[in-house]
Amino acid sequence: MHIFVLLLRETVLMLILFYSLKTKIVMIPKNYLRKLELTDNRTGYVIASYDSEKPYHSFINLVISSDSSFSGIADKFSNDIKLVVDANGKIKRPYFNDKEKIFMPLYGYKHSCMGVNRKPYGCTFDSGILGYIEIDKQTIRETFNCSRITNKIKDKINTEIDTFLEYMDSYLNGDVYDIFIIHNDIEEIEIYTIYGYKNIDKVFEISL
Repeated sequence: MHIFVLLLRETVLMLILFYSLKTKIVMIPKNYLRKLELTDNRTGYVIASYDSEKPYHSFINLVISSDSSFSGIADKFSNDIKLVVDANGKIKRPYFNDKEKIFMPLYGYKHSCMGVNRKPYGCTFDSGILGYIEIDKQTIRETFNCSRITNKIKDKINTEIDTFLEYMDSYLNGDVYDIFIIHNDIEEIEIYTIYGYKNIDKVFEISL
């Protein structure tokens, strides 16, 4: 009798656990900002992401000075370097004689919002040199399947940088969202992180 009770108890616990897991998989997020009606019997729910990670790029590395006056931006990065700027506003950067890397200045802006750009901002009072953009040439060759980095390849690199910095702007300003995609027919869920609310429709090809 005692063994039967134990077995019954374990069975009930397993059923509760299974039900909880199953319910959790198809659970609709609370306080969602927007509902997306998608194809293939899928429904999406947009919620604000409060613990998102920095955007990642395979060949773009942002090196931020820890002694930058843009503390709100520098605090978002883990780099711990000291940059020296000369009288002409150029960074005296370490190991810049490395011919296998491309270096570009990285500019920061901080006022009512924060931003990063590969070009200087118009207002010098609220902006300045934040660090630099570092790109490995060998990774570029592998990514674009080329032996030489031509002007056409450089244009593609700049486009990649601009898009990546746009995502970084969204990250710095908390404009990041988790998208819960529920497959209604098989009761499964996918989670995507999107940088920039305006990019949600682009990613899921939703007409505005």
